[in-house]
Amino acid sequence: MNNIRTLTYLLSILLIMAFLQRCANPVSPAGGPQDKTPPNFVKAEPEQFTKNFQQTRIRIYFDEFVELKDVNKQLIISPPMEKMPDIKSRGRSIQIDFTEPLMDSTTYTIFFGDAIVDITENNPISNFLYVFSTGDILDSLMLKGQILDAFTNEEVPDVSLMLYLDNNDTIPYDSLPYYVKPYFMTKTVSNGEFTFFNLPGKTFKIFALEDINTTLTFDQPSERIAFIDSLVNPYYSPPPVPDSLKTTNDTVAADTSNFSALKIPQPKHQPIEMYLFQETDSVQRFLKASLLKQQHLAFIFKNPVIDPEISVYDTLITSDWFIREDGINGDTIQYWITDLPADSLTFIIEDQREVLDTTRIAIKPTEKKRRNKKDEDEEEEIKKESIKVIFTKGAPAPDKPFVIRFPYPVAHADFSGTLMIEGEDTLETRFNFVDEIRRKAILEHPWKEATRYRFIIPDSVFTDIRGLSHDTLTPAFTTKSISDYGNFYVDVTLTSADVNHIFQLYAGDKKIREISTSESQRLTFEYLEPGPYLLKVIVDKNGNGKWDTGDYHYRIQPEKVQYFNKEITVRANWDVVEAWEL
Repeated sequence: MNNIRTLTYLLSILLIMAFLQRCANPVSPAGGPQDKTPPNFVKAEPEQFTKNFQQTRIRIYFDEFVELKDVNKQLIISPPMEKMPDIKSRGRSIQIDFTEPLMDSTTYTIFFGDAIVDITENNPISNFLYVFSTGDILDSLMLKGQILDAFTNEEVPDVSLMLYLDNNDTIPYDSLPYYVKPYFMTKTVSNGEFTFFNLPGKTFKIFALEDINTTLTFDQPSERIAFIDSLVNPYYSPPPVPDSLKTTNDTVAADTSNFSALKIPQPKHQPIEMYLFQETDSVQRFLKASLLKQQHLAFIFKNPVIDPEISVYDTLITSDWFIREDGINGDTIQYWITDLPADSLTFIIEDQREVLDTTRIAIKPTEKKRRNKKDEDEEEEIKKESIKVIFTKGAPAPDKPFVIRFPYPVAHADFSGTLMIEGEDTLETRFNFVDEIRRKAILEHPWKEATRYRFIIPDSVFTDIRGLSHDTLTPAFTTKSISDYGNFYVDVTLTSADVNHIFQLYAGDKKIREISTSESQRLTFEYLEPGPYLLKVIVDKNGNGKWDTGDYHYRIQPEKVQYFNKEITVRANWDVVEAWEL
């Protein structure tokens, strides 16, 4: 009987301990909406912005259970310390224990980045700072700015902003972002803006980094960066600060006790504007060669080729077996195969007399081992196949040609017998090829307003390199009235003499017109479809006709891109005239 009572007692104790253990371990609630709210700062011991700090331990409290994530990568302590503090999560708090003496009369900033997260959904409290001073004065200067994409001018969030002091004896000042962690750091918010608080009155180098691998150094070519050409000086400005920088009694980071003349108007400081770009990796690489489709081979490079050479290694070829086409961006070379010399070939790929790679590729599709009725039907279908000709969609504008595009180069074309019916009139017409490999043909004609056009292109006018032709083609369209279109004129005044400017007109994401000029003049965009448009300019400093990115090593900024200050609304039968000084 006593044994039973003892066993019952022990089981009861175990159940109570299990219950208490479960209560002590917070777990995510089952069901319900997902928690997307980050932890909220409650208080700190000692308080935020404490002066004459003498403690060796800091405890920061939040309104929910928290943990630390990637703290070794995220944490920045300014000024840097020889030994990292011991930082641990303690339920609803973070505990920091210093392992070395603090410097006298110094303001310390502990930047956590996104290291403090809740334990349920890993929601970070972003850009959290803890600030204190070991002296009577708390540094209270600041810097503000914004990060924009260099090509689109769009605001870029979550970019690391870094400040460096010229205090390294072995690394040149400009090279610090490559090798060392910054002295101060913050990140951009959703609108691309950033703010540094509690800075000392010193001069800094500022650098922006889209830190892909979270090393706090610029060590990957794929990481986007931004910089400015001059050093920056923090300034005093009474700022509205985020909640994470307030103490329990709502005092703020900027200590105003040392400014006896705050009623005197403070000078206005322009926010720093920086443009984020990705450098071009100048090392040329051959990426791949592939048979994109029947008789269409492509060689793809990382960068535009300068002096390419593609030679066949293992087969003696005495006749021309392909037509070469260079891609618009210069990084692709296409071979349109006119005569198969072999089932597969080995190519030696060079650029500027440097061998980049050797690759072997099948240039003839693999034949099936077994033949059945389905295979025979497919072959018969291929024999009946015709060229898939692509015509201009809709009616061309009054100043535009009618265009025909071909999927493969045209080997033979005979325009005799091609007719165009203009209203009630029948006219002989002739298309002209505008590219060397004959994949694009146009017909230029003074189109009449509101007129029905129909073409009669007899069968077999075009034959491509595969030997395929077509049946009779009868494309048709009806032109619009001039009054259906609108016009946009912009009087451009260029203050930069002899610098090429590339003006681009966009309808949504589609570029529809482009005009280059280095002189002040009126730009004309006529016969536009009614709707909204954006006008963009690229300041083409090197005059190569395209936008160029920057290079930090050579201190080259990306070429400036600017948008007209408003959307242009084009209406039918209406002229819009604007002025733009650049």
